[in-house]
Amino acid sequence: MSGCLDSSIRLWSIPKKSVLMADKSHTNEAITALSFSPDAKWLVAGLATVGMCVLYENIENKHLKDFGRIDCRNRKGRHSSGRKVAGVSFISNEEFLVATNDSRLRLFSGGGRRARS
Repeated sequence: MSGCLDSSIRLWSIPKKSVLMADKSHTNEAITALSFSPDAKWLVAGLATVGMCVLYENIENKHLKDFGRIDCRNRKGRHSSGRKVAGVSFISNEEFLVATNDSRLRLFSGGGRRARS
């Protein structure tokens, strides 16, 4: 898979040397981080400037269904407008970590509800 500056997500087939799926993200932001859940049911895309992640449901590797958005920014202070999402990593099928450029890790759980940061 690849996330691009043109806000699209592409799922590639290496043996077929082709794109299985190309989905235009539902935002106009560049995608800076991507991660699949271990069971490949969920995909999280981190965005460049707004401090946000988009959660997608993977439907049989044919298309991505926009499931929701998650704010990954501070409530108050200098970085309340959001910082670039630098990395996304799943811990389990239900929990994932998000790293942002404000030097914080945030743990999300259960379909995007915030567990702790």
